[in-house]
Amino acid sequence: MRKLVSMSLMLLMLCLAGCSASPSKAALQSIEMQQKSISEASLKTKTIVFFYRDDCPDCQRVFDQVYRAKQTGTPIIFANTNNPKNRKLALLNGVKTVPIFVYQGHIYKTLTATKEAR
Repeated sequence: MRKLVSMSLMLLMLCLAGCSASPSKAALQSIEMQQKSISEASLKTKTIVFFYRDDCPDCQRVFDQVYRAKQTGTPIIFANTNNPKNRKLALLNGVKTVPIFVYQGHIYKTLTATKEAR
């Protein structure tokens, strides 16, 4: 089961790496309006945590794809590192660049993870 999830996550990241469309403002606003600080426990669950910054061009390029994956039932939590609590949690768990995914405590970088989380 873990291999299947890891493979799915890797395929999602490969798809995102080649994506060049910018996120729709409605999708970004929807997520930002619902944005809460995440907890340490969320990083250890069977939910994908997507760390991003709303002012990061690389994050914006993949945002729509991740948002659509969430809308189709993929368990994803969005964590904006411009939120001080999310940034602190990201840094404490080894997240140094965004966009990046964390699944069950493991970090999965996208091919475009170049912006600092802070």
